[in-house]
Amino acid sequence: MLTLTKRSTLTQTLKTANVIPGILPEFEPKFSLKVTFSDGTTLDTGATIKKSNTASEPKWSISGATAEELKGKAFTIFLVDPDAPKPEEPTVSQVIHFAQTDFVVQEDLTLISTAGPLTPYHGPNPPAISSAHRYIPVIYEQTSGIGSIKAPADFPTDWSDVMKRLFFNVNEFSSKVEGQLVLASANLWYTAPEEAA
Repeated sequence: MLTLTKRSTLTQTLKTANVIPGILPEFEPKFSLKVTFSDGTTLDTGATIKKSNTASEPKWSISGATAEELKGKAFTIFLVDPDAPKPEEPTVSQVIHFAQTDFVVQEDLTLISTAGPLTPYHGPNPPAISSAHRYIPVIYEQTSGIGSIKAPADFPTDWSDVMKRLFFNVNEFSSKVEGQLVLASANLWYTAPEEAA
């Protein structure tokens, strides 16, 4: 179980960055969503990560809960950028960078999905005119189980039509999608246009 101190620290970091309530509603994290990047770095919530380290999909895992507690549960993960094209004027936010359903927790607490992604991972790429963007991975419990989440026909499935990835709203989507999604946890990192991290 996520300790009171760790839950409080995570929640406060998300509030300080205006993830709560700017992007997500008030909620109590059930566990921590761990993010491990290609260079082996595990995300410290709110850290700045080099763009080159975010080019490929990170590994997702859980801390603050046991495999036994999460046995039989399924999860959906989204990654959104709420700062496009720049934090001072986020006129096309949120940009969806990843969406995948049917993650299940393994014995080592890694998250593995056998479902194809709804939206394949596309690494952060803030424009040169911008300061660092926030990137927010959000994990929801699929209370209806494996295979219960069906995306609408117009859901963005690749980058061939970038416009479909703009103006996304993870909170609105989670409340409308077929199959119930309950907010379980979130994390946060910053990536700048240049390798300034």
